[in-house]
Amino acid sequence: DQLLRAITEVVLRTVRASDLAGRYGGDEFVVLLPETDAEGAFVVAEKLRRDIAALAVRVQDRSVRTSVSLGLVAFPEDGRTTEELLSAVDAAMYEAKAEGGGIRVWQGPDGA
Repeated sequence: DQLLRAITEVVLRTVRASDLAGRYGGDEFVVLLPETDAEGAFVVAEKLRRDIAALAVRVQDRSVRTSVSLGLVAFPEDGRTTEELLSAVDAAMYEAKAEGGGIRVWQGPDGA
């Protein structure tokens, strides 16, 4: 719980007032960046990755750290509906996780 709260603080510190961020599942978050091109979104994702990886939360007598896997998609290139975008970002995030963390930009199921 402490780690999730610390991650939430990083997310809220990073996003703009016009962005929308929320917890999507147990340990998953979604950040919507309206009026942001892919390059700008990558800058935000990299800042989130770096700042979350730097977290050290004290739990009892030890320090707990985490890594982060981020998926990055764009509207309308990667999907036109909420379901399509969530499916694409989920796939990108799991690819990043399989590669050991970091950021994965969705390039479609065929890698294009």
